[in-house]
Amino acid sequence: MTKLAAILALGLWGNVALFSQVTPYELKIETQAGVIAVSFSTESGQARVYLPDDVAPGETFSGTVEATRDFVLEFAGQTAKASADSFQWTVPQVQNGEFVPLILRSVRGQELARASIRVTAQTTPPPTGFHVPRFVQAGSFFPIPGSFDGNLKSTSLVIDGHATRVFAESPRKAIVRAPATVLGSVDYRLTAKGVETQGRIRSLAIELTGPAANPKEGAPPAFDLTVKGLAGLEDDVPLRIAGNYFYLRPDAVPPEGVFRATRAFDGVPPGATSIPVSLIIPQTPKEEVGVILRTPQRDPKRNLAEQHAEALRRLDFDSIPPIAQFLTDFDLGSDAAYAMLTLDETRALTLLFDSMPASGPNIERLGMTWFLDHYDFAHGSRNAEAAHAAAVRLLESGAKSSTVTTDLALYLVGLTGSEKDLPLLTRYYEYNSRVSGLKGTHDASEAALTRLGSNKQLEDIRAELSPALRADATLPEGVKLVQALDKAGYSGRRELVPEVCLHIADPIVLEIDIGTNPGQHALAALSAIVDGTNPRAATAKRTLAEWMSYCRQ
Repeated sequence: MTKLAAILALGLWGNVALFSQVTPYELKIETQAGVIAVSFSTESGQARVYLPDDVAPGETFSGTVEATRDFVLEFAGQTAKASADSFQWTVPQVQNGEFVPLILRSVRGQELARASIRVTAQTTPPPTGFHVPRFVQAGSFFPIPGSFDGNLKSTSLVIDGHATRVFAESPRKAIVRAPATVLGSVDYRLTAKGVETQGRIRSLAIELTGPAANPKEGAPPAFDLTVKGLAGLEDDVPLRIAGNYFYLRPDAVPPEGVFRATRAFDGVPPGATSIPVSLIIPQTPKEEVGVILRTPQRDPKRNLAEQHAEALRRLDFDSIPPIAQFLTDFDLGSDAAYAMLTLDETRALTLLFDSMPASGPNIERLGMTWFLDHYDFAHGSRNAEAAHAAAVRLLESGAKSSTVTTDLALYLVGLTGSEKDLPLLTRYYEYNSRVSGLKGTHDASEAALTRLGSNKQLEDIRAELSPALRADATLPEGVKLVQALDKAGYSGRRELVPEVCLHIADPIVLEIDIGTNPGQHALAALSAIVDGTNPRAATAKRTLAEWMSYCRQ
């Protein structure tokens, strides 16, 4: 028999890498849905070993082996015969990054092949309970996250009356293969560590064929997608096609439960003859949250954050912590922030502020803008301490923050700070008041200083408000007045009420088709100073007539 050429292969065991040295055997590594399959081909025969992808030093795990003849597997001095069908081993207490060999031997002890396993510390604790996925792919592997004991013989899963085989198990998951003949929504019964869990699971058959005949010249090829087992579907089915997310919506499924479509998919270049397709099966709370955050907007009349929040509320775990892990994600950070704020504003704001500045300028702007827009000027905010700490960190980072972020942080310090913050605010005021193009920063620091008790800035704002608006005022003059009124409202200083009252009946200042409304801003400023409303929210409690009466007094 001709010796098989060795293949240098690389795979992953959770945080584990496998490779072979050049020897007269063939090694193949495949990773999918929580399980790693290590295939050895030797002159004596073939063996395929299934391992969980997430074990760590000191942990007990189990796996299975399929072989054309009886072999002996060896791992860190622990052995198992291929004829035994399964094995249970313990990962040795090795240093982070150290290699441990997985050896295939003959029954006489001769080494036939090996794969080296680099072990990396596993920091993810087992989840509580057991979480059977909502969707599985018929005939394919799928993981069941949960608190297992690493012994696959103590775990069983029955789907629609069909006993499934457990191929591997770690303390965090069991990996099974769905029955190939079962489709649709069916009952399951999971037994693990003596605990029985029952529920419903939907098994799908997914097929992607093509490309379709005669595509337009130069256009991406179209493929035929068929998904069976969808009758009665209520939730989106997440697929990954050509590396991109594709969500199959319930309203796109015919009553018979078979979805068929011919279309070109994103990321497929012209001339492609095949593309990969797989069902997305989340293995961790973060992955499950990520699937929801990637769901596109379904109803243009409905806020996307509300759509995401509704789906997140249906999860059987607290989704806020895993959502927060996406704040640094370039693509999903904003969606994660808005979903958190919709679910629980108080918890979300604390996490947003705690993430700054690591979460980046976009989250900084989003979080501080939300805080300022929703701040209760009469009673304060439960997030004031976290907001203040974040704003000070950003201001002290200097050039690392954008001008917009700096302005927001200055306003925020004015709302949540004290006299201790006057030196920091003064530094920005004195520097930026002399720099062209930083009018926003000048106004923000001036307003914050005034709110925290500085009389110098109070008199400066009073001087800007004292002149009456000229009948022939220009747009720049109107804008300057509006800016002064906004600073007055934000400051909350009652000493400025007489000057603000001068402008409650001011007309709109127009230049061609661009205008500003000083009178409206004056009413908002009065409401903020006297009634404690938020000047950014435009929630005045009194009418113009009522304010005119108030000002006359």
